[in-house]
Amino acid sequence: MNQEKKRLIQNKYEIVSKIKQGGFGIVYYGYDHVFEKPVAIKAIEPSLLQEAKYIDLFLEEAKHAAKLSHNNIVHIYNLVKDEDGQFFIIMEFVDGVDLGRILRQCRKKNILIPQELSIFIVKEVCKALEYAHNKRDVITDKPLRLVHLDISPSNIMTSLTGQVKLIDFGIAKIRFQNNNSNQVVLSGKLPYMAPEQFNGGIIDRRTDIFSLGTVFYEMLTGSRLFPLDDPEQTIELIKKARISTSLLDKNNVSHSIQQILLKMLEKNSEERYQGANGVYLDLVEYLMQTTRSVELSEELGDFIQKLMDVDSYSAEQPAFALSPEITDNELDQVEEVIDVSQNPQIGDEVIQESYELENLNLLDSDEESTNLFERSEEKISEVEPDDDEIKSIKSPKAANLDSANEKIDTIKSSSKKEQKFILEDTHETISDDQEQIAEYPPELKSVLEQESEINEDDLIEKFPTSAFEEDVLKPSQSDKKQQSNERENIFDSDTELSDANMIDNEESKRQLKIENHQKPVMTQIAPSIESEEEGEDDLKTVIDVIRLSTKRHKKVLTFGGVSLLGLIVLFLILDITFQMTSLGEGIYNRLFPPAIKISSLPDGATVYLDNKLINAKTPLSIPKIAPGVHELKLAYPGFSPLAKSIHVPSKGEIKVAGEKVRKGYDPYLFRFKTQIELDSNPNGATVYINQLLYPHKTPTNFEWEVGNPLSIEMEQDGFQKLSGFTLNTLDGIEEIEDRRLWNFDSIEGENRRYKIEGIFKKFISVSSIPSGVSFHIDGSPTPSGRTDVSSTIALTMGPHDILFRKAGLNPKRVKITVDKDGPEYISVVLTRNVRFFAKDKTDPENNEIGANIVKIIQNRKTYRRHDRTPCEISLPPVDLHVMLSKNGYKDAIVRVSPRDRDVVVKMEPSIVEVEIVVVDALTGLPLKDAQISYRSLIDDQAAEIYYGATDEKGQCINTIVPGEFSFKVKKFGYFEKYAILNTKAGENKLDFKLIIQ
Repeated sequence: MNQEKKRLIQNKYEIVSKIKQGGFGIVYYGYDHVFEKPVAIKAIEPSLLQEAKYIDLFLEEAKHAAKLSHNNIVHIYNLVKDEDGQFFIIMEFVDGVDLGRILRQCRKKNILIPQELSIFIVKEVCKALEYAHNKRDVITDKPLRLVHLDISPSNIMTSLTGQVKLIDFGIAKIRFQNNNSNQVVLSGKLPYMAPEQFNGGIIDRRTDIFSLGTVFYEMLTGSRLFPLDDPEQTIELIKKARISTSLLDKNNVSHSIQQILLKMLEKNSEERYQGANGVYLDLVEYLMQTTRSVELSEELGDFIQKLMDVDSYSAEQPAFALSPEITDNELDQVEEVIDVSQNPQIGDEVIQESYELENLNLLDSDEESTNLFERSEEKISEVEPDDDEIKSIKSPKAANLDSANEKIDTIKSSSKKEQKFILEDTHETISDDQEQIAEYPPELKSVLEQESEINEDDLIEKFPTSAFEEDVLKPSQSDKKQQSNERENIFDSDTELSDANMIDNEESKRQLKIENHQKPVMTQIAPSIESEEEGEDDLKTVIDVIRLSTKRHKKVLTFGGVSLLGLIVLFLILDITFQMTSLGEGIYNRLFPPAIKISSLPDGATVYLDNKLINAKTPLSIPKIAPGVHELKLAYPGFSPLAKSIHVPSKGEIKVAGEKVRKGYDPYLFRFKTQIELDSNPNGATVYINQLLYPHKTPTNFEWEVGNPLSIEMEQDGFQKLSGFTLNTLDGIEEIEDRRLWNFDSIEGENRRYKIEGIFKKFISVSSIPSGVSFHIDGSPTPSGRTDVSSTIALTMGPHDILFRKAGLNPKRVKITVDKDGPEYISVVLTRNVRFFAKDKTDPENNEIGANIVKIIQNRKTYRRHDRTPCEISLPPVDLHVMLSKNGYKDAIVRVSPRDRDVVVKMEPSIVEVEIVVVDALTGLPLKDAQISYRSLIDDQAAEIYYGATDEKGQCINTIVPGEFSFKVKKFGYFEKYAILNTKAGENKLDFKLIIQ
């Protein structure tokens, strides 16, 4: 934790220390002196406030973020501006660490966050996103359409008790510049961006889903999904968004979680989860099946405390001080204007340069800072003509964050301005009115001003007597020569000032000596390789001079100490008299105890004694009350008044009816009460308040003292127990584990009251053919889940309409009524429409023959059908077989695959037995040996084929393929005769009557 110079903002918020610094600004640990609680204070980067449009945009974003009131989103209390024009966001302080630090600590210890805790963290973030994405304006009721656009580990906070909170909601955004349609400002951290942020797609709530998926992947595998070795390569990887599951398999991530993760990381936003609620439901479903509870905050808190080694630190330290702040350089926020019209590659170069320059002040090691600084100088040297001036501020080590920032500012300024800056900042002057040190050598003047702040004993312990004392008071010739050389290193040859000008008079010489002794200050501004070791000797010399001066002025120090002690005693007397501080008030109350001290929850209550208004609000003290019985009444807007009877004896302590006797300086705490209305769906639920059985069932109501914690649980026969609801009645803030199971409403009025409804739901198992069918409950346009991910549906009591849908298949609607005896299982089979056609295999014209569909065979089960081709049948999307039949053709069985939509069956004609009978036309007697032949009528060029000869009965029986044929009968002494037979029409007999010639 970096200590900062403490200061007050608007006499209310005190900056105590720095928590962390990033590309957008600095976050401080602060204290609210009005409400007496710690806060987080975010200072906005001044460079973003140079133009009015950025100020307006920032105020608009902060206004929207302040509208968010959710347990998983860090609350924004205020937006203030100091006298310098700097903006500050006052936020809720979370005593914990961000997920980025947890991941770095895990990598350091070569471990992974337990998988169930990673799922729990993502589940909690989903609750925050779902709330914010659907937030509406309280006045206009219009959706705010908030998108975070910077979901990354550093923006996910976890407290030491396992609470998960999302920060910076409404601050990060993608901004389009109106003055140039080809320019776009990217905001966010590169490895966690979504493809549409580079591919020009729609940026909405689904962008946050993708970014959360990259964080989820990093928690499950310990590695980033898109490593930032090369920004250009990273952008290309994000654009393609090809996800490999090899690391997930290696780390034994379950198939169900992989499916959820891959859906979050779909390149096409239309194929992702359409809202955070879908991710939340699937993760809750998984936790319910694999863990003892979906609430794992206690386990998460224990893991963080063990990981960060909390026991080795004092209890007073905030959690962010548990380990040194380590910032991933490449993860600092990108915010650059990219002109894509000039050069399509320039955007990646600007992003890379932005990372290097912005992260200079975030490096932890001198070597890293030096390397990055040198790379920045190489880029800038291409446009800065004066190499000597840039060289004057180079350093092999960037000793601290401030010097690194100073170097960047110096490089960006002009050459002349750099030179002037160094000269002005390295000159210190001696005030004329310092009469007490005027008689001493000029070497001591610059340090004796701080004499009263020096502790001599500490100084002697740290810096023993040095041989440099006399050298400082009387510099030798070698020292003077060294000072001259150092001065030449400081001032450039092009500077208007020269060495001769600097020592023209005695005053200038003395000034130069002081500057040389103050070299450590100057070397922080412009360090060099030659001066680094010399700076240490100079620093020791200055300390020795201070030690000498303090020794020679013990009388002055003694006098100053006595004076300081006198001032402290005087201040203490004044404090006790006027009670300016809590210490003075406590001593005063001990010495002069009041009749009674009163405090209330909430504070600021109006107090009446015997119906007479006391001109002060709680907490307050009443100095004297006449002996007897009095009525004490407290009033506060939104609560029923409190009335207390007090008995004031002539001697002894005041007694308040129903309260334990307290001494005058110990306050009585009176709590206002608020009305709690409980209900459930269905009614008649058993209620537990703070895990204790309440004697009445729902609906019921009771009064609750403000400030006391309140937790509600409900039980109902045939349903799972409801839990996970707590209410802070002082602030009116609820904490709900699963908002599908609770309704909460705060009703303002003359008397504030809260309505709490428990919604009992029944979990119904769902299966479908095929898998991956999405279901919509009660007409919701957004799917509530998918059967390949969620195997159960949570439904409230009463009738429900569930629509099952999948692309390419017929939707199916199921209506059920949920009660304690209702169904516990739903099985759904979706169908697709398949058209069937039957053709003659031998027919060159491919005509439809009108076959009958008689059977459908699936999994060895046969279903009878009575359909005639051509026809359309609804079939499930599975492998099955269909049987077709037609007279004159062989029965055909065809396989239908899950993807078939049109099925054409080629049926093979069967062989037909045809009987030919030949008789005499006059006598009717059968004719033997009549010769029979036939020819196909389909083909005009078909040859005549011999069929056979008749027997004694005048019959000739033979077989022939189906078709239409012309038969001819010849018999010696008789005329020839022809007849046509169509076997396809079912004809199989011909009678011939021959006439004698």
